Amino acid sequence: MQSGSKAYTLSYAPFWGEKLSQPHFYKAEKMPKFYRHWSHRLGLETLKINHALSYGPNATDAQKKAMAGEIAAYITACYDAEKAEKFKDVYVTDHQPVDPKYVTAGEEEDQDYFEYQQSLDAYNADTKKVFKHVGKKQNYKKGSLMQKIMDPLAGATKDEDGALHYHVEDRELKWIDNEEVLKA
Repeated sequence: MQSGSKAYTLSYAPFWGEKLSQPHFYKAEKMPKFYRHWSHRLGLETLKINHALSYGPNATDAQKKAMAGEIAAYITACYDAEKAEKFKDVYVTDHQPVDPKYVTAGEEEDQDYFEYQQSLDAYNADTKKVFKHVGKKQNYKKGSLMQKIMDPLAGATKDEDGALHYHVEDRELKWIDNEEVLKA
């Protein structure tokens, strides 16, 4: 056990500071963080020395609980200070979209653009799905080997943009048995 007088002679520098003495690890931007962490450690050691001097070696359970609470509060304050340091360059805005500004040649072009925006908004607001093509009649049982080979997209529908919509069923995904091949 170390005596209280020897605790005053220890540096309590953070262990990771040793690598800053090497040229390939040293960066000037790391030094403020090192000094900040060192300051936190010194504050904790000072608090512990004050507890040792105030309460002595035979502290009561209530005093031990009070010391543990003070140390926990100090550590929490250190973590909060480090968290605040990380966010010192972060700025909060109101996140409101800025209305775009356009340069036009005149009122006629403004009106054309306004009508275009309205028709575009009306088109995007229309959520109904219109299918032009329902799909052709299936010649083979869905999921059968012949359907997979000859008509793999049987039952697919095509919308007005020409995109195919095909719903895959479980029986189409199962592995082919040798018996099924022999039956076909």
